[in-house]
Amino acid sequence: MRASRWVCECADEDCAERIWMSLDEYETLRANPTHFAVFPGMTHVVPDVEAVVERHEHFWVVEKLGEAAETAEERDVR
Repeated sequence: MRASRWVCECADEDCAERIWMSLDEYETLRANPTHFAVFPGMTHVVPDVEAVVERHEHFWVVEKLGEAAETAEERDVR
């Protein structure tokens, strides 16, 4: 499985951290519209509206909660 560099999907619009994952990994986590890939570390998580649901060496998966989850589902174009 070939890994590619992706931009962190954290809530910080100025974040430019890069994460490594395969296209299959990304497609699997984004199959759920409330799941996003972030650079590992709690500085990339907003605990009031997100929960870490998976931890991998090169990225974490956060799940949006409450209104943030509703917004993510409404805006999902998949």
